[in-house]
Amino acid sequence: MKDLTASHSGAFQGYVSGADKYLVFDEAEDLGQVLKLRPRHEKESCGCGEKPIEIEKGALRPFLFGKDVGRWVINWKRTWVLFPYDRYARKQTLHGEIIEDWNLIPSEENLDKFEFMDPQKVKTIEDRFPKAWNYLGKHESKLRAREDHRYDENKPDGRLWYGATYPRGLDYYFRPKLVLQLLSRRNSFAFDDAGRFVFQAGGKGGGVYGIAPGRQVSNLRALQAFLNSRVADFIVKETSSVYGGRFYSYADQFLKGLPICEALLDPRAKDTRQLGSLAARVSLASEDWLRLRSKLVSFPDSFAGDLARYELDTVEHLSTGHPSSAQLALEPDAISVEAGLYGFSVRYDSQRAFDFEHREHAEVLAAALRNRHRKTLPLAEVLNWRLPVKPEGCKKLLTLLSQSRQHLRKLEDQIASEEDALNDSVYALYGIQSREQKVIEDFLGRYSSHAAAPVSEEEETERNESPEDE
Repeated sequence: MKDLTASHSGAFQGYVSGADKYLVFDEAEDLGQVLKLRPRHEKESCGCGEKPIEIEKGALRPFLFGKDVGRWVINWKRTWVLFPYDRYARKQTLHGEIIEDWNLIPSEENLDKFEFMDPQKVKTIEDRFPKAWNYLGKHESKLRAREDHRYDENKPDGRLWYGATYPRGLDYYFRPKLVLQLLSRRNSFAFDDAGRFVFQAGGKGGGVYGIAPGRQVSNLRALQAFLNSRVADFIVKETSSVYGGRFYSYADQFLKGLPICEALLDPRAKDTRQLGSLAARVSLASEDWLRLRSKLVSFPDSFAGDLARYELDTVEHLSTGHPSSAQLALEPDAISVEAGLYGFSVRYDSQRAFDFEHREHAEVLAAALRNRHRKTLPLAEVLNWRLPVKPEGCKKLLTLLSQSRQHLRKLEDQIASEEDALNDSVYALYGIQSREQKVIEDFLGRYSSHAAAPVSEEEETERNESPEDE
């Protein structure tokens, strides 16, 4: 595969900021040209944690962690990374062609340290993004201290103190590409068709790799279909490193040797068009699945728009008693509704239960606790969930929940059916006979995760509980 990528490798590594807690942000509000953001560090003496800060959107890029990349889909969590880079004209050839390259956006201090074709026309970061520059200035000492003070003023790289420590892949992010989880139980390739995302290279979240197609790849969806096939996963798992929890590495060294048959590169070939079409359909169904799954996980608040004719109130006001512990330790198998002398209780472990006058309120809360797929939940969060005041409203809510679960199962069936068709096409394309197919499927059955959904419930629970920063 390495001969078919723009990076001349199986996949290219991501962006290393060297200080995610200062340079990666969670979006609080989109104001158009400016974003309100929450940094990931403690406010310390800078005061950043007191309220969201404002940074120009042009100085940022949408940022992915490993857990944001699912099979067929990207589940971006509105996370951004400071990205002070742009393309600049470097020189002009004898034929009049302008040669451009990526460069740190210069500041007034270091403008003369870079080679630009026309430096007088180059706008500094102070002029272009004053809010971003003000934020960076507050944290200059921390950013200079990265990599054993590599960016101290008296060091060769001192002029680069506000950039990433390793800004890899700048030529490949902003084009149609595939992204994949570096560590995963199964092959999980998603399509970034707009070339929007920059992504994390490694870290506790596992990181992301990218595949930037070369000119020979005319149908990136068809390539995605092959990479998400059982054949490709079998080849990778035969050679890949295995980590705890049966997670496999999908790093460059395990991808670059994948055999890509010529038919996948022929835009006129029926097989190529068929695989591309299947990949597009599975991706759309997976996106629908993810949206519905997210709605179910956020039950009951996510269903409020479907209950316009019912009055809602919080669990705190509707319950007649609730636990006192600030953090609830949940045992999914222990969540139950029990009738008592004076009402109904929602039990989730040995701690004090949630008590309600009406069974319907208890059933809704029990369903919400199960849907979260969390081992712990803050009591304050649960008490703020809003339920219909009247029991008939709760019955309506439970009916909507049941219908949504049925729709989710239909989507899973659709995804599984179309993935079967995709795998049959890949088997045929590579001339793999039924006996060999059985070897592949038996192997993957033992060493893989084959849930039909883009993200299995088990994986989702692990992702919700795992950190992602470097």
